[in-house]
Amino acid sequence: MPQLDPNKPKNVANYWVESVSKKSKAPNEAWDFISFITRAEQSDAYAERMRKPTALRASIDKQLQNPDLAPFAAQVLSAQSWYRGRNPEAADSALAEMIDYIHDNRALEESGDLFGTTVNRAASKINQSL
Repeated sequence: MPQLDPNKPKNVANYWVESVSKKSKAPNEAWDFISFITRAEQSDAYAERMRKPTALRASIDKQLQNPDLAPFAAQVLSAQSWYRGRNPEAADSALAEMIDYIHDNRALEESGDLFGTTVNRAASKINQSL
């Protein structure tokens, strides 16, 4: 991720949190699975298979050796949450729409402000989800 201040890098975090619903028919088994998957060896295998950056500090060096995961692993320790609203799916959708729209319409950028207009539209949608 390009940085405004390379001495104080900031990156965007995206978390997956596992939990067990009170309505679960097998809560003990579900908690056992979460306990199992969060052990270092299983967590490493899961992250590698899913091509996601690790949640474990001890695994960062290993992921830095993987060309596909290295850019993300290098950002793990400086990643911060940015969204504190009620509808993260709407915020993610607004960002994805913005990226797709700019990608699909780059050729139209000859005159006008495609990027500014598109970013402002996404910001408006994100603000509405707060």
